[in-house]
Amino acid sequence: MSGIRGDTEIDEQFTPRILPAADEPDLPPGFQPLRLTLYPAGTMIEVTRPEVAVGRHRSCDVHLPLPDVSRRHCKLLFQAGKWWVNDCGSLNGVFVNDSMVDSRALLPGDRLSVGGFTFVVQPAAVDLDEQDQIILRNIAVALAPPPIEQRRAS
Repeated sequence: MSGIRGDTEIDEQFTPRILPAADEPDLPPGFQPLRLTLYPAGTMIEVTRPEVAVGRHRSCDVHLPLPDVSRRHCKLLFQAGKWWVNDCGSLNGVFVNDSMVDSRALLPGDRLSVGGFTFVVQPAAVDLDEQDQIILRNIAVALAPPPIEQRRAS
């Protein structure tokens, strides 16, 4: 079964809700799942479908229920052998490595920010041992932007 999985080892204030996967879709050539690691909590979301919606609305595949996330904030798409993020007209924007983007290819190690959530992007096929995960988290801490004080809901 293909879909999106969330690692449940988190006792933070927020845990993203992931909708169950649909039946196995036709995967594009060269498809590789995407792993998003929530910073700083470390919760991992594995995206195993070529297109997912991210937002505050209940129907979104990755549901991020905070007011600074638009109802349908962005989409993650696998096209032409790469993962892309496309802003869906969100009020607060989508940021990759601290730069606001409308559409951009995602590379391993990129920081994807949606509202108050920051994810570190990695290919899901890469199995990281515990030491690599600690190094990845330390890099994310060093590169993390200062917190944004207040954002408006859409």
